[in-house]
Amino acid sequence: MTVTRNATRWQTPQQLDPIGGITARLIVIVSGVIAVCVAIVMTIMSSSQISNPSLAVLAIAVLALTVAYFIRASSPFYAPLRLRSHVVVCLGALLAVVIEAASQWGTNAYVRDDWGPIAMAIVVITLGTYRGDLEILACTIGSSVIIGCVAVAIAASGSTVTPVPVAVLVVTMVTPVLGSGFASAAFSRTLVRILLAWRTSVEAQIPPTGEAAMPPTGHLAFLHATVIPFLDGVVSTGTLGEQDGARARRLAQELRVLMVMDAEQTWLTGVIDRFEDPARVAGEFDSAQRGCLRALIAHVQSSDSFAPRTVRLRLGLENGQPAGVLEVDTIGEASPRSQVGPYIAVARHVFSAADAVFTPGGFALTFRV
Repeated sequence: MTVTRNATRWQTPQQLDPIGGITARLIVIVSGVIAVCVAIVMTIMSSSQISNPSLAVLAIAVLALTVAYFIRASSPFYAPLRLRSHVVVCLGALLAVVIEAASQWGTNAYVRDDWGPIAMAIVVITLGTYRGDLEILACTIGSSVIIGCVAVAIAASGSTVTPVPVAVLVVTMVTPVLGSGFASAAFSRTLVRILLAWRTSVEAQIPPTGEAAMPPTGHLAFLHATVIPFLDGVVSTGTLGEQDGARARRLAQELRVLMVMDAEQTWLTGVIDRFEDPARVAGEFDSAQRGCLRALIAHVQSSDSFAPRTVRLRLGLENGQPAGVLEVDTIGEASPRSQVGPYIAVARHVFSAADAVFTPGGFALTFRV
């Protein structure tokens, strides 16, 4: 149990709730646009303090590229947002802060109108849905130290006209990033706790004998209804006549037929149009993976964007691991990208690898257990 708790403790909110990451992406887009707009407006308003216009433009460009990368990385087709993406976003925003300060070197009269820390704070606040609290805190503290050093350098240049201690300048520049970073980390930690508590409560409601309590099917039903009563009768009488022997042979033959029929059935029976599994790996999928594929198949079968009865699933082994390709044709020029986005995000979480491919005539999901 301890190992399980430690493993889940390091999961991010997006890993525990993939759909939440899709919803939060709109916030990432809006916040990113606001951060770039703030940078542009404040650059224009403080243009008299800019000593190097080229660096000022470069700082805005770096921020815009960082925001664009963040928006792309938060897409459900690249989910979950990895640690390296988190590092790139933090370093990109921090680089914009440094370049913006350099563009005003020797002429920065008021640090309170520097847009760098404010824009970075807007970007950092949106990370709470995607990464863990400790990672966000590390990014926040490390960035704050560097921004503090920038503030000290600005004070040492003698360009500021406000006679305040260096510590005040440091606090002025660091506070936005520290505030948003700690808020983002607190949100991430709280969200993880809520999701883990919800998962625990759901698991607690599942009876430990849930599978055993299910009504028997296939050859198990045959055992319960026919074979076991026959054996009970033989035991109770203590004799085995000629008719009993013939019946036993007949029951054995019927049982073998049912077992073969059950072996041919899979959890995909009745939900797929064309199914290939020569290596018989369908049984190695866990409940989350099965549910993800079933939900995606049900969606494409009911959507007007996909051609009816064109769902194809091929399973096999890839480097010794179960893998597969789910394909479906689209109708006309329909673009189902937004429709299947949530399912792709979940697939990238429940499978070790999952990628979506869109073509003019169809959609394919490749995955590996």
